Amino acid sequence: MLLFAFVTYYTATLLAECYRTGDPETGKRNYTYMDAVRSNLGGAKVAFCGVIQYANLVGVAIGYTIASSISMKAIRRAGCFHTHEHAEPCSSSSIPYMIVFGAVQIVFSQIPDFDQISWLSIVAAVMSFTYSSVGLSLGIAQTISNGGFKEA
Repeated sequence: MLLFAFVTYYTATLLAECYRTGDPETGKRNYTYMDAVRSNLGGAKVAFCGVIQYANLVGVAIGYTIASSISMKAIRRAGCFHTHEHAEPCSSSSIPYMIVFGAVQIVFSQIPDFDQISWLSIVAAVMSFTYSSVGLSLGIAQTISNGGFKEA
């Protein structure tokens, strides 16, 4: 986790340093990562960076789709267990959830200037902090209920 945090910090610092090309006060602003690469490296490196960037975006989108469908399936399964009190296996497929998540992504991608909605960033940050806090709290509660850390 610390390694990922360091890599994220380091790349964010590099990107911040490349926000303006030339003079840090009056230089050309680079609004996107590709603008920064184009201004500082140019040439074939822009195409290479674009391929890597889009491959990363595709991988992240696939990861989010799989993770969200597994989470939605787990929520449905938990509801089934509460309803049927573990009498049924409560199995289901995650494929319909992948399709629903993909459809929602397609609908949201059609909203013009979706990335410019300022309150959306605040909502996303609060949700991320809340999700992390819930996960941390559940982990601490599980550790306490186990009587401490267990060795593998």
